[in-house]
Amino acid sequence: MRHQKNIYGHIALIVILYLALSTATSANANVTSVLGANTPSESSLTPIISIELPNATVQPQSEFIANINVNPNGLAVYAVQYELTYNISVLKPELQLKQAFLSEFGDTMVIVNKIDHTTGKISYAETLKGPGSVNESGTLASVHFTVIGESGDTSILNLSEVIIVNPDVIPYNPIEIVNASVTIANQPPAITTYYPYSQVTDFETASRTFSITANQPVDVTWAINGTVVQTNKSVIGASYTNITAVVGTWEVYAIVSNSAGSEKQTWLWTVSPLVVPTISIEPVGQFDVNITVNPKGLSVYAVQYELIYNTSVLRPESQEKRAFLGTCEDTLVVVNNISDGKLAYAETIKGPGAVKEPGTLTSIRFIPVGNRGDISNLNLSDVIIVNPAGMQYNPIEIINASVTLNNTPPVSALSSVHRINNAGLWTVCLSACESYDPNALLEPAAGNGTGSNITRIRWDFGDGQSEIREGDFDEICYVEHKYSSWNWLGGSHGHYEPFNASITVTDDGCPGLNDTSYLDIAVYMPGDTNGDGWVNIHDAVRAGKHFGESCARGVACSEHKWSNAEADGADLNNDGVVNIQDAVIIGANWGSTAW
Repeated sequence: MRHQKNIYGHIALIVILYLALSTATSANANVTSVLGANTPSESSLTPIISIELPNATVQPQSEFIANINVNPNGLAVYAVQYELTYNISVLKPELQLKQAFLSEFGDTMVIVNKIDHTTGKISYAETLKGPGSVNESGTLASVHFTVIGESGDTSILNLSEVIIVNPDVIPYNPIEIVNASVTIANQPPAITTYYPYSQVTDFETASRTFSITANQPVDVTWAINGTVVQTNKSVIGASYTNITAVVGTWEVYAIVSNSAGSEKQTWLWTVSPLVVPTISIEPVGQFDVNITVNPKGLSVYAVQYELIYNTSVLRPESQEKRAFLGTCEDTLVVVNNISDGKLAYAETIKGPGAVKEPGTLTSIRFIPVGNRGDISNLNLSDVIIVNPAGMQYNPIEIINASVTLNNTPPVSALSSVHRINNAGLWTVCLSACESYDPNALLEPAAGNGTGSNITRIRWDFGDGQSEIREGDFDEICYVEHKYSSWNWLGGSHGHYEPFNASITVTDDGCPGLNDTSYLDIAVYMPGDTNGDGWVNIHDAVRAGKHFGESCARGVACSEHKWSNAEADGADLNNDGVVNIQDAVIIGANWGSTAW
């Protein structure tokens, strides 16, 4: 316990000393005076703290280690602290590591080890623990730096706030401080990136851009077949664009240079006579189109395009590969996407080969969704046609098209005859009879197959069950369905979750157009008239209140309508009458809950 208290006493003294003297200002000289008391017997001796570098010149983007060395000059050293400042635009310290100067002679404690990248300051403080001292030279700590500045930049490494104390916690004064500096070596310029990356092939009149990036500020000289065409002064990156390519083979080069040296990048540019391949949209029928390619004798290896259309007029149903580039075994379809307002397609030959004859690349089927008379332009964009060497043909002739609608989609309308329905043996009546086809309003005398008649309805009841009915609209516009269960969310304070039903009505056009409507269907447990999830006196009260009432009834279930919502809920079996049968359902399920 006595040894432990002694250790904590030294730690406390070092911490107090560090806080008391941390604001002292040290001169940026090789000999720095630090506030403290002289020890008469040691007054003629001066400890030295110095920065040791592997080299005063460093390479760009390199790493190096700076050692912080202490020479006690025969004096007894118990603890050391310092701050090291540097240029944050030139150097970046990665870490500061404790070394063996103090720890060779006993246990130590590192009080401060901090790197502040914002202010460019590194702090360190270390003390022995318990009895002991050091009087031999050694490395206190090492700082690992990364060089981040430019060629020619210099950073001074300056020690300040230095305190070296003896075992009696008395700081030595004066202390000799040996600082240092590093300078980044000048490097000859180098071209780090360039474009294009290989030999360049174009057709006459093409526009071609050459570009380079250097690793430092340079002057750039551009030349074609030895004739200077452009210069750029003191830049990192530069480009040259020739906007009127002439038939022939041209040597294009860029020379980057400064006082440290130069480097050259050369391209061989081949310009061929202009032959323009064609890609076109060819309508086939009213809503089908083919994308055709005419190479005009050129070798075609791959094709890509995007097709833009009007989403309020057309909806693409399919985009299928055709035989222009070859069979499925011979080619690879890289992209075949249909998104809102855009179709994308890309296909390439596999292995050696090329196509020179015209043909159909793809076929696209559209479904009309707009109004009669609407027009959608079909525009090709981002077209790329590539030869077997991977070079892109430029320019390309693009022939677009348009589509005019002659049909109008039907309008769907879904309703539930009853506001409230109950699961079990009792049917729910859904109606689509309010749906209509606008074409029938425009052409009342139109016959079958004209797109003026709704002839197909798909019912989706929201419980995983569905049904399709086809035929005369008056015969298929309503349906009866039994829900075997209900959806209850939560416990006694929960609620019913309705089933989301839908209908999709389709007319007799070619192709047929359709429209979809959705409706939430309220389905309660048997006997629950008010939707609280519990069959009790409240449900009996509603049945009693409306006992004997009935709603308008007709031949079809779609004609049963309740004008009173409470009576609708009390009609538990949906037969249009509140009577003893509904009371029996309440009694049979008395006390039951939905959760």
